[in-house]
Amino acid sequence: MLSVFRARARGTRPLGFTLIALMMVVATLGILAVVAIPKYISYVYKSKTSEAVGFLSEIEAHHESCRADFGQYCGVSTSETDWYPSNNPGNQPQT
Repeated sequence: MLSVFRARARGTRPLGFTLIALMMVVATLGILAVVAIPKYISYVYKSKTSEAVGFLSEIEAHHESCRADFGQYCGVSTSETDWYPSNNPGNQPQT
């Protein structure tokens, strides 16, 4: 196989790959790319979908934990002071 890359072999023509052989390699790579790229895109889509479902499950678990601790779901607003539930132990009036 190393003789293919040799420039001259005992006074004969230079050895190398033919144009047909190179075209066959390019065509084979093109066919593999046509098959592989949609599969890759599908795997990326499935992984992003499962990641989003995991994040939503984690958010749900945190909301349920907050409801179990404080008796209500956390309110979400743009203000930092409104993040915590209004009936947390720090805001309870002393009786």
